[in-house]
Amino acid sequence: PWSFISPKASVLFNRVKAAPVKPLKEIAEIFVGVQTSADDIFIVKPTKATQDLVTFSDINKTVWEIEKGIFHPSMLDVQFEAFEKPNPNTLIIFPYQVKDGAATLFPVEEMESKFPRAFAYLKAHKTCLTKRNMPNATSQTWYQYGRSQSLTKFAGEKLIFPILSREPKYAHDNRNTVVTGGGNGPYYLIRMRNDSNLSLKFIQAVLCHPVLEAMVRAVASAFQGGYYSHGKQFIADLPIPNLDLSDKTQKKYYDKVLALVCDLEQVSD
Repeated sequence: PWSFISPKASVLFNRVKAAPVKPLKEIAEIFVGVQTSADDIFIVKPTKATQDLVTFSDINKTVWEIEKGIFHPSMLDVQFEAFEKPNPNTLIIFPYQVKDGAATLFPVEEMESKFPRAFAYLKAHKTCLTKRNMPNATSQTWYQYGRSQSLTKFAGEKLIFPILSREPKYAHDNRNTVVTGGGNGPYYLIRMRNDSNLSLKFIQAVLCHPVLEAMVRAVASAFQGGYYSHGKQFIADLPIPNLDLSDKTQKKYYDKVLALVCDLEQVSD
């Protein structure tokens, strides 16, 4: 990335980086959303939902009622602020079973037995679905997503943030919300690595700090309207305090930050 910063800002940035820190990429995973290659078929806006079924209209205005169990909550063009709870506004058909860290497409036989209504809906759109560019697809997997990226990464807590924004907008999600996106967005996500002892909400607070956001601005691509990119290449090396939580002073600082995040979340609710 290019860097255009003033001498004063450079001194400040260097001072922060010289402290006991680790780059974000070493303590957290930064990843893109799923890629269905047919969002207008897989993502729906429900008009009615019961305990077992979801009703919606497809791209042809045909009304469908299919099994609720095949859906995950999802977001489509949702705007949110930092520390807000992202609010899913759609549902996404998720024809996969996730087990032991691996995602497996439901085979045709299981789709027909467990989700016959959903499978009938997908078959009604089979012509469109088979026209997608799908590496490794077969005649039995035509209803898979266009790419296999990130299928196992949405369970549990994570941060969701827009690629393009004019300020830090890292929001905490623990609803297993699925979002779409590739390298150009619209969203990116962050989750903690298993070997980290820091809370994701602490990372959220650090990333929303004006100094770290200034670091992003200094190297990121700029766009019309004052927007700039928060793509992986621009945030991966941001410095995160390398805290020793067995140290009473550092633990006190850490707990205070978490308490402030909780207060901000309550205000946003």
